[in-house]
Formats: sequence, C-alpha cells, structure tokens
Amino acid sequence: MFFVPSLQHMTYMKIAVTLCNQTDMKAPFNELKTFHIDPYATEQFGIAFSIVDRATQKVNVLQIPEKLKQDLISVLESTVLRIDDWFIEHSYILEPDFDDMSSFHWRSEGSIDRVKTAQALLRREDAPARMRFKFASRYCLEVDVRRFGRRCSRFTLSSIAELYFLIITMLASLLKFGIKVL
Repeated sequence: MFFVPSLQHMTYMKIAVTLCNQTDMKAPFNELKTFHIDPYATEQFGIAFSIVDRATQKVNVLQIPEKLKQDLISVLESTVLRIDDWFIEHSYILEPDFDDMSSFHWRSEGSIDRVKTAQALLRREDAPARMRFKFASRYCLEVDVRRFGRRCSRFTLSSIAELYFLIITMLASLLKFGIKVL
C-alpha cells in the first residue's frame, strides 16, 4: 500500500528536520557519526537518545498544544533514527569532520532519499574527492565514478584492496536494485 502523508505529517517533518539541522544539534550528530564502526555499541544509542532529549527540550519550549508537541516529538524521534540509520549504512564512506546532514534530501513521508542525497554530496565542492568517489560507486553513478576516480587515483586511492572493496560494493548495489551483473 502506498503511503500518502498528510499535510500535518509533512509539517512535522519540516520542523523536525529544521531542528536537527540547527547548529547546536550538529555536534551530537557528529559524535554519533564517530560511533559508526560498531553500530551496536551502547554509547551510540545513548548519544541518539541524548539527541532526542535535546530536541524534545526545544519542542517543549514551543507555544503549541500538548497533543501537537507529542506528535512532533514522535516524528522527531523517527527522524533522528533515520539519520542514525543513514550514518550506519554509509559508515565506510563518511568523513568524520564533514557536514553531510546539510545535503540530506528528505521524502515527504519522512525517509532520506539516498540517491538524491548522494547526488547532492557529489555536487559539493567542499566534499573530499575520496568520499565523493565512494558515494558515486555506492550508488552506481558511472559518470561520477569515472570523474572522481581520476581525481582520487593520484593521491587517495592507496591500495588495490580498497578499490576491490568499492567494486564489490558497487556490484552489491546493482544486485540490490535487481540489475543482473553477469
């Protein structure tokens, strides 16, 4: 069944994303990103909960009815978990000090559009070439793989093993999308 979000839900999403992108929220999200090596680490869940708590405090200051606050907090919790999932899924690509959250493209139902986000990251000149190459590989964006691969090969693709890993990742993505490889 196809989910069509209500205008109210889309509004909650817009507010939740805006709260998550505020400057004082960036530091905890960057801290969360650093725990990507072990996605089941208890510290990671503690950080995610502290982000939700911090955002909940911001919501509680708003002059809106209690029912709307609770609905907004629920959407906010979901938004934080979606960001956390995205960090886990892309942990082998991400650079610790790079602000990837400002490139997120959100769907109206509240999920991150991964392909559009990858394309937005590829267009960012401040993104490291190595990271852009990995995103292009991950999402099978052939033109970008060639373009960033040429840039990376001179100074950042340090080993055949890393290149092999990227090829395997690209093939896995093709299989995931149902494209026959052989």
